[in-house]
Amino acid sequence: MAMIVAQIPAPTTTAPTTSGSFFYFSSAPSGTAGGSINTIPTTTFAPLAGQYRLPTNSLDRCGMSNASHARVVGGMDAQLGAWPWMAALGYRSSNFDLTTGPKFLCGGTLITAKHVVTAAHCIQNLLYFVRLGEYDIASTNDGANPVDIYVEKTIIHEQYNEKTIQNDIAMIWLQQTAPLSDMIKPICLPVEEAIRSRDLTYYSPFVAGWGTTSYRGPTANRLQEVQVIVLPTDQCAFNYKLYFPDQVFDDKVLCAGFPQGGKDSCQGDSGGPLMLPQLAANGQYYYYNLIGIVSYGYECAKPGFPGVYVKVGAFIPWIQSKLNV
Repeated sequence: MAMIVAQIPAPTTTAPTTSGSFFYFSSAPSGTAGGSINTIPTTTFAPLAGQYRLPTNSLDRCGMSNASHARVVGGMDAQLGAWPWMAALGYRSSNFDLTTGPKFLCGGTLITAKHVVTAAHCIQNLLYFVRLGEYDIASTNDGANPVDIYVEKTIIHEQYNEKTIQNDIAMIWLQQTAPLSDMIKPICLPVEEAIRSRDLTYYSPFVAGWGTTSYRGPTANRLQEVQVIVLPTDQCAFNYKLYFPDQVFDDKVLCAGFPQGGKDSCQGDSGGPLMLPQLAANGQYYYYNLIGIVSYGYECAKPGFPGVYVKVGAFIPWIQSKLNV
C-alpha cells in the first residue's frame, strides 16, 4: 500500500510506533539524547490577564536570524543560532520507563516567551518538555546553551481531524517563560491582513528540523535547513488524491517542495516551521515570518508529492484566542 509519511504519530499512551498506512514515530530514532534534561531555574511566573500577545518585528524585533541565508541549493547543516525560535519536543520512552533519556520526535516554533506552536499530531501523552536554543542534539560542545522547559499544558485545535489531517495545529504552554536572548527568541507571525492574505505560490521559504535526512533514514543530530518553493495547492492535491482520496486541500494548507522532488521536510520534522523572509518596513533588513507548520507528506521528497504544511495565516485568530486562556 502507498504510504503517507508524515510524521503522524498515532494517539497513544505508549511509545509511538509504525502502524497501518501511515508512518508514525519510529520507536527508537537515532539522534536522540539520553540522560536527564537540564531545566532552567524553577522561578514562578504568574501571568496577568491579557498579558500575552503575538510579537511584531517593528515593536519586538521578532524573527531576527543570527545568520545570513543565501539561497540554499540543497539540504544542509544550519548555522549555529540561525533559527533561534526552533523548538525540539521531548518525549518519554514510555509511561513506565523514567530512566531512559528523552526522545526528540517533533519540532515546534517559539511564538512568545510562553508559547510554542506545533502540529496537532505531535501532541502525545508522552510529551513532557520543550528544548530551546539547541543546535546539535547529540553534542554538549556545539556552542549552544539549550534550555529545557516542562510543558504546562497543550491545546489541540478543536476541529483537528486525525483521518483527513485537517487543522493540524496545536499550542504548547511552557511551565516557565523562556529566557529570551540572541539564541532563543520568538519568530514573527503574519498578523497583518495584507501579509496573511498574500498568495504565497512560488515564494521560497525555509524549513528546518532534526528529522531524518531521507525516507526511513537516520535522524540528523545537527539542525538541518532547506529552502523550498511553495507550489500550487491544486497540483499538489491532484497527485495526493490519486492515492489518498480522504485528504483535504483547502485554503488552510500549503504545499512546498519541488515538482521533481529531492528536497523536503521528512519524518521527525513534524511540527517544525516553514519560514519566509520578509523585508522590514524601513527596507534595511529581513526578518522571518512563520507561514507554515510541517504536517505530512508522501515518503520524503518524492517527485510530484511536495510536503504539506498547515497555513499559519489561516489560524492567526485561533492562535491569538489561545494566548491567555
